[in-house]
Amino acid sequence: MESKKDGKIETGYYCIEKKDDSPFFQYILFSQKNRKMTLIYLRGDFPPSQLEEELHKLKDLFIKVNNKRIKLS
Repeated sequence: MESKKDGKIETGYYCIEKKDDSPFFQYILFSQKNRKMTLIYLRGDFPPSQLEEELHKLKDLFIKVNNKRIKLS
């Protein structure tokens, strides 16, 4: 999945080919905004069709305070 703005990729996520004997999927998440690039490597036992749901769960666990991320219990 990719999201483009003015013809340039702004965000995207990509699934790396899964090895047949591994129960895990691997993902690369990409974001580039305001001359700042973020790359995230993610590994999990969920298929690509479930990636967005899993990302929403992760997002709910963190909050930013004064530009610092803190984990909520």
